[in-house]
Amino acid sequence: MFRCNHWYLLVLFVLSCVSQQSAAQQNFPSQPIHIISPFAAGGSTDILARLFSAKLNEAWKQPVIVENKPGGAGNTGGNYVARARPDGYTLLITASNIAINVSVYKEKIPFDTTRDLAAVALFGKAPNVLLVYPGLPVKNVRELINLAKDQQGKLNYGSGGSGTATHIMSELFNDMGGVKIQHIPYNGSGPAILALIKGEVSVYFSPMVTAMSHVKSGKVRLLATTSSERNKTIPDTPTVSESGLPGFDADNWYGLMTTGKTSPEIILKINKEINNAMRDPKVSDVLVGLGIAPADWTPDQFGSFIKSEIAKWGKAVELAGAKPDL
Repeated sequence: MFRCNHWYLLVLFVLSCVSQQSAAQQNFPSQPIHIISPFAAGGSTDILARLFSAKLNEAWKQPVIVENKPGGAGNTGGNYVARARPDGYTLLITASNIAINVSVYKEKIPFDTTRDLAAVALFGKAPNVLLVYPGLPVKNVRELINLAKDQQGKLNYGSGGSGTATHIMSELFNDMGGVKIQHIPYNGSGPAILALIKGEVSVYFSPMVTAMSHVKSGKVRLLATTSSERNKTIPDTPTVSESGLPGFDADNWYGLMTTGKTSPEIILKINKEINNAMRDPKVSDVLVGLGIAPADWTPDQFGSFIKSEIAKWGKAVELAGAKPDL
């Protein structure tokens, strides 16, 4: 009799858990959502976090709070989300650096990118842009390479952090151009571009998202884009590839992830709202204005893309011999 009651209570407990889980999925979101931006305020991920937090707040009538947790080339913020409860209430704004980190940091990353984090939605892709300090006497990529060769080891470049996409791209530029421009890492793309404006560094591969307002104001000089084809937003700007380094191709991308093992139903619910937001002309106009081609992907498509990017950047890191400045 006791054994029978024991199993009966166990079944009731399991059914109760399933029922509660189902209710939580149906009622999502029923409390504030936190979006973690893994770099300093003012950078590209921060801009996008605040753009989409406003749209999610509008759609869900729940507070959507952006928190900046910079450090470790995005690994600090990534680890925070990886260790959160898998309930969809903690989200991570991410970019291509998350795929690069797998090869640069290897066993030093305290989480598994494809296991402990789950893909939610891709916002879109955008080129990075090659910028120089306006006082630098160069007007194109070839002139920059020639100057760097004449002053081998004397010029410097900024990055959004050791091991980030901006670091790897710069090392690829060094490798393919046969030059040695010295690395000075900053804690995010915002501080890095400010360093360029002040003349603390001479060169910076910037996410297009954070660069164009400074280009238009004349605070920095735009030399080229990093994609394989010219960007439609700035069609008169050549690519690095066509400007003297054939084959140079380094698009940036931005997306949203959450904690691994989060319910697929919740992930799909978030994905739907993000894709709905990108169909809003006001949002798509902002994205296009920042050089981002909006996407409309499923979580599975985004997850497969992240895995392919990990493989791609792994080869690039090996070629450049790039390592984090620890």
